[in-house]
Amino acid sequence: MKKITSIFLITLIFFASCNENDHKTTTDTPTNFDNQKMRANIVDDIIIPSVTSFREEATILHEKITLFVAAPSIENLDEAQLQWKKTATAYGYVYAFNIGTVKDNFMHLKLYNWPTYTNAIENRINGNTELNEETIAKISTPSKGISSIEYLLFNSPNNDIIQNFATEKRKQYLSLIAKELQTNAEKLVNIWDRNGDNYATAFIQNKEEGLASSLNLLFNGLYNTADTVKKAKLGKPGGLENSSNTSPENLQAPFSKISKELILANIKSIERTFYNSDGLGISDKITAITGDTVLADALQKQLTNTQNALLAIDGDIYTAINTQKEAVSKAHKEITALVIMLSNDVRSILSIIITPTDNDGD
Repeated sequence: MKKITSIFLITLIFFASCNENDHKTTTDTPTNFDNQKMRANIVDDIIIPSVTSFREEATILHEKITLFVAAPSIENLDEAQLQWKKTATAYGYVYAFNIGTVKDNFMHLKLYNWPTYTNAIENRINGNTELNEETIAKISTPSKGISSIEYLLFNSPNNDIIQNFATEKRKQYLSLIAKELQTNAEKLVNIWDRNGDNYATAFIQNKEEGLASSLNLLFNGLYNTADTVKKAKLGKPGGLENSSNTSPENLQAPFSKISKELILANIKSIERTFYNSDGLGISDKITAITGDTVLADALQKQLTNTQNALLAIDGDIYTAINTQKEAVSKAHKEITALVIMLSNDVRSILSIIITPTDNDGD
């Protein structure tokens, strides 16, 4: 009887052990992985340098526009246009971090809300309302910020733009929105700055789980960036999302025609956050969970494929939408594959809850 009882107990222990192992999931992070260090590395190596760089470019843009407005010339216009491109591209590396306190303060809408309300801009310039910092602060965000500065600097051939800036109110409008952009870029830096609002420390030390966890917020910022590229920045203008009708004028940067460069900056910002060359990135957490590099390597390959497909488009996307349809379609397919990988395999491994977003614009 004792022998039978012993066998029975051993059997129970065996099955209990099996059941316990069966309930372990691949999403359990090993206890030796330092999640807080990963968050700190991402903040210090990627986010803060990116927002600081954007602030610096926005400051220089304000300076270049001040020079142009004081003396409208082809040379000064060229310099302002070049600096706008640098500023917009710098923001392309920042957009994915529109999360938490940054999003609560509507910083993205203040900085780069598009498409531009061109008619509203012209009505303001040609109207009787006085232009000053107070009136500019009250107008809708698609009538100012990076997108509106682009419109004013690129909407016509350069000689025509010079002639247009013979009017004082056009000069005032451009000067005021450039100054406000610089101010908002300073506010963005201050939100993250440890000597400012210090969202950096709050993000790093956040102990919340689920929707409110820092990783969930960050992943959603990265995923939304990829999904916005797929739909609003390439798919819809290229006639590749629900309709075959093309509309290059609905690209993010239709006047300057650097939409491809801005998309590449978005994709590279995702890549940098996953594969931090100076410290821990999200890919390190994936590897720690899975115990191998299979998924991390697959994601890296898809990010590379996406960038290569974009680079294979000859010239600007604005023109290519109607002249290089196969190349544009290929880029869209690669971006779609990236979105699918992020929303399925990567999301599952990291136990992420994807939140819905409005990606009709950037």
